[in-house]
Amino acid sequence: MNAKRAIRIESCAIFFIGLLIFTISPHAEFLSLEARFAIFAKTMMQHGISLFPATYLGPYADYPSTIVVLTDLVSSIFGRVTPLTVIFPTAAISAATLVVIYRIGLLHRRIWGLYAVLFALFTQQFFISARSVSPDQFVSFFTALSFYIVYSATLLQTNKRLLWLPILFIASFLFRGPIGIVIPVAVSFIYAVLANEKKKAFLIAIVGVLLFIICGALLLWLANHEYGYAFARQIFLSQAFGRMNNGAKNVPFYYYWIHSFGSYAVGYPLALLVIATCVRSIFKRVDIDHRFLLYLIAWVFIILLGMSIPGAKKSHYVLPIVPALSLISAYLFVDLQKQGALFWLRKGVVLFCSAFPWLIFAIALSALFTHRIVHFPIQSDLFALLFVMLALILIRQLIKTEFEIHPRNYFFTVFVAVLAFVVMHLMVIAPLSNYLERSRPFITSFEQLPKKPHTVFFKIGPDGEDIKFIANADRNITPVFIQTEQALIQYKAPACFIAIKKDYEALPIQTKRLFSVLAQGKIGHKLCVLFSRRLRYSREGGTPSFPRRRESSTPSFSRKLRIQYPVIPAKAGIQYPVILAKA
Repeated sequence: MNAKRAIRIESCAIFFIGLLIFTISPHAEFLSLEARFAIFAKTMMQHGISLFPATYLGPYADYPSTIVVLTDLVSSIFGRVTPLTVIFPTAAISAATLVVIYRIGLLHRRIWGLYAVLFALFTQQFFISARSVSPDQFVSFFTALSFYIVYSATLLQTNKRLLWLPILFIASFLFRGPIGIVIPVAVSFIYAVLANEKKKAFLIAIVGVLLFIICGALLLWLANHEYGYAFARQIFLSQAFGRMNNGAKNVPFYYYWIHSFGSYAVGYPLALLVIATCVRSIFKRVDIDHRFLLYLIAWVFIILLGMSIPGAKKSHYVLPIVPALSLISAYLFVDLQKQGALFWLRKGVVLFCSAFPWLIFAIALSALFTHRIVHFPIQSDLFALLFVMLALILIRQLIKTEFEIHPRNYFFTVFVAVLAFVVMHLMVIAPLSNYLERSRPFITSFEQLPKKPHTVFFKIGPDGEDIKFIANADRNITPVFIQTEQALIQYKAPACFIAIKKDYEALPIQTKRLFSVLAQGKIGHKLCVLFSRRLRYSREGGTPSFPRRRESSTPSFSRKLRIQYPVIPAKAGIQYPVILAKA
């Protein structure tokens, strides 16, 4: 088979397998950031494509609308917005990132690229983000592709492909805003500097700065033209200046350097161990492989250092380090030394990968026995997980006896460990996350009530739990937001009120007597209550009226009425107000 054709086939296989892994068994409802993008997509389907995403509150300043447009296109195929259509653009770009990682490693050795793909899948934050909505995954793709272009241009002596760089920088800006152009420019620039290509570094810096200014100015002009100065200022604060000081008092400078040991395991700690064992050869640049490792280290370093400066820090902001971490970790199985620190590190990693399915099997078995004693209402099939882990263990043993050649043995060992990691996520972690963050039972309680003209959120939002509630509701809801007790008392229109339970319980007793709790449940991870005003009959015509704050001491017909809240069957789980007259 032609080598180029084999590479294309392997690239396509990596893409489609990655896409399948990232889209199989999506969440049953919209969780976390998915809910916000579901609202964006629903609004766009109703009102048409716009330059900026919008919710029921108006235009939204934090994100460009490019991902929403892709979501809208995918959703139009299915006729509605679903969890699958919301995550599909991110899943597709994550699968494409795996292909770019493979192609970067392929510039040196085919096996380097294959191992790097496995370690990318073995990195927790990358895997979780690929199965959700993540604008930072688009930055990761464009950063990896930019590095591939500048590095391959040097190795293959084809500088014409550098003309793609401005297009990639602009595309990254369209998906993530200013930070989307800064990261790929910085990675490309630091490579050119270390490669001693001064002219290339100068051109990348000039093009990057010019595009940053032009794209930023155009973004602000469009925002001002569409929605006015206030919205343009909001975009400037949320996507640029606001990141510099937001949260600076709470998150330390070294947050990414330490926190990544957990959020970016296994890739981050393993990459650091590989660097530590090869540090002398890397900085001496003894051969082309070690020079390549130096460029990858610079890639990781420049992102972690640059993203540590702003006050706003979240683990997914540094997702573009994953391709470099994966390639560094993969070097462990490229240089097959039979002695030294690298040999013992590889032996330890192989031992860990061999034991990983056994570890999951033991945890699942313990959870199964615990589940028999103490019931945990988590929808995960432990029996199926045990069966799959046992099958992987048997496959691993067969491969170990069949392949005596070490490289193949190592590859299949890592492959089985990654497969066990993927299965664990799909069968345990994803259902557990869905259970802990679910809102649907509470929303079902709301939808079973007689429809009222107003849905009022008390001390919720805007742009908080109301987003998750409305995204998962089957009804079209136009919310009302009130923040004070006085506004709650004075709200006389028929309405369903929703509040976080602790905020409702903090109300004075005399205020709570005006309302009746209809249901309790969670929106995301917060316990909330659904309540409405108590209704009484008026003298004239028996029509419902709201109770007065001061009642006359004279007995009246209305005082002979009482409200009871009988509990209806547990299947529905809701209490309905029923007005009964005394005999």
